[in-house]
Amino acid sequence: GLYYTPSHLAKLLVDECLPLKKYSELDLSEFKVLDPACGSGIFLVIVYKRLVQIWRLQNNLKSPELKDLKKILRSIYGVDKEAEAIRLASFSLSLALCNELNPIKILTELKFDDLTERNLIHSDFFDCEVLKNKKFDLIIGNPPFITGALNNYSNFWKIENHKVKIPNGQIALKFLADSFFHLKDKGLVCLIIKSSGLLYNSTSYEYKSALFSNFNVIQILDFTALARNKSLWDNGADVASSAIFIRNQKPDFSKNILHVTFRRTKATIERIVFEIDDYDLHYVNKITAIKNEFIWKNNLLGGGRIKNLLEKVHAIDSFRAFLDNNNCIVGEGFKVGSKGHLSPQFIYNIKTLPTQAITEERIALECLTHINSTQKFEKIPNELIFRAPNIVIKENIGKTKIPIHLNETDFSFQHKVIGISSSKKILNRIINSFAINNDLYRFCIYVKSGQVLVNLNTAILKKDVMSLPFVENQNLQLTDIDLNIINDVNNVMQLFLRNGENSQALKPIRHSNFKSVILNYGAEFSKALNIIYENENGKFRMAQVIELENSFIATVFKYDLLEEAPDFQEDFTNLDLKELINYEITSHLSSNRIIKLYPQKNMVVFVKPNQVRYWLSLTAYRDADKCFSDFSNLITE
Repeated sequence: GLYYTPSHLAKLLVDECLPLKKYSELDLSEFKVLDPACGSGIFLVIVYKRLVQIWRLQNNLKSPELKDLKKILRSIYGVDKEAEAIRLASFSLSLALCNELNPIKILTELKFDDLTERNLIHSDFFDCEVLKNKKFDLIIGNPPFITGALNNYSNFWKIENHKVKIPNGQIALKFLADSFFHLKDKGLVCLIIKSSGLLYNSTSYEYKSALFSNFNVIQILDFTALARNKSLWDNGADVASSAIFIRNQKPDFSKNILHVTFRRTKATIERIVFEIDDYDLHYVNKITAIKNEFIWKNNLLGGGRIKNLLEKVHAIDSFRAFLDNNNCIVGEGFKVGSKGHLSPQFIYNIKTLPTQAITEERIALECLTHINSTQKFEKIPNELIFRAPNIVIKENIGKTKIPIHLNETDFSFQHKVIGISSSKKILNRIINSFAINNDLYRFCIYVKSGQVLVNLNTAILKKDVMSLPFVENQNLQLTDIDLNIINDVNNVMQLFLRNGENSQALKPIRHSNFKSVILNYGAEFSKALNIIYENENGKFRMAQVIELENSFIATVFKYDLLEEAPDFQEDFTNLDLKELINYEITSHLSSNRIIKLYPQKNMVVFVKPNQVRYWLSLTAYRDADKCFSDFSNLITE
């Protein structure tokens, strides 16, 4: 529930909310900031220091007097239920003020005000009298993530004369909803929320729809990939989180939402700086944000044309529809629990199988055991799902295939296993479909599931299986481009998300594979553009590949009628590209820029690092789509 904010994360968010380059736009005399769950005050201290920096920039770099520093301090507000947290926040802010003064002034002039009398409030944010008539320019913070913590509060958000339920009683989303009551018109809220609570939760559709329809969501910084390997939180917590930035104004549907998917890289792990590159920036149409619940997960796995492929797949009836239409009996296995009182006789008459005995390859029937006759159950499904012949599906995505088996032995199983009872003919159709379409089905789960790669690495939910398309008899035609996208997600991108800095995606292309990987990238980039541009005057082709020093690769594409193979060269002249490619956005955020040039008519040049992720088919299609956009803009200009 409580995840104390690491300083480099808090500084990044303050940089985004109060950028120094916009110092002249801020009226410090009217500006007010609130942290609704301030804890020890890390956000308040960093915001205070930033406002002092802005004061200096607005006053010709002069040093502020004590009265100026105190005036800025009076614009900072924090609320917390814990009295100890309020005392700590007061101490932290007092220290921050001292840091802005020279020692003589501290000794001769400084008298501390009691910040707990007015600015730092020991109270419940949802029932805080002091805040009732106050409005703020910025509300920023990291509210608690506790699920089901709304027992003492209303579980609804009243907005525009109707009520919206807070998903899963997620208290951070109530903080977000209630923040708008305390924001000035066009004020900004920036809160850290649990990713699975908002972005990757199918039950949050109504809440998301209300949020994106009534307020101007500007950007979402998605730290989901940093949940693993103690990459973000100071206490090493494994929790996926995002920071959402929203203005208190009606949404501007002409502007997209920037969704930034941070990746686990060496610099990020070591907390040197947050790193991003062009492929981590996804621009989401606001209508798509409202209507497409999977867009955020699509982006997490690489974005681009994943969305288009999923739209094609969604035209096929779901596995759930197939099961219903054929009167199959479907359910998860039994559930044991302290509140259990169920004890039907049949459950003791058949043996049971532990979940780990079901693997991708087989059902280990030698692990069958009897259930103790004193055992009681919280949940017992229809007996038929335990009776052979049936299908057994373990709720796991597997290393190479979904664990699904046609079973000929009666046995019971626990609730993380799905059983399907039907005729042998129907069961065989299901087994055949899963065997033939295993790669497609795993891809669909990766790019849609709010569980796998968000909360857990390989575990999936029953609804992930039920929402799969049921493909048979050529009712779905996949192109080579579709198959390449599936391959890259299944074999590279999901492992990049899971393994981060240790993944194959970040490693250089193996020397033995170098030519084949680059040729594939060139062929797929050209193919994607030539669908539109190939004609009697020419077509796009990869003309040249130059392996540069410092682990960069340059690729040159030409539009002509030649049929020549690409010319591979090495150029180890002292050309320092790192300065050009590594771009520091702020002191806490850096970008690895991808160089894209149009040096002359009918020529495109890319310069990118020699890392596997930059030379995938999936990346080639994103590059082609960006070029298509550039060409279209040139025509309209």
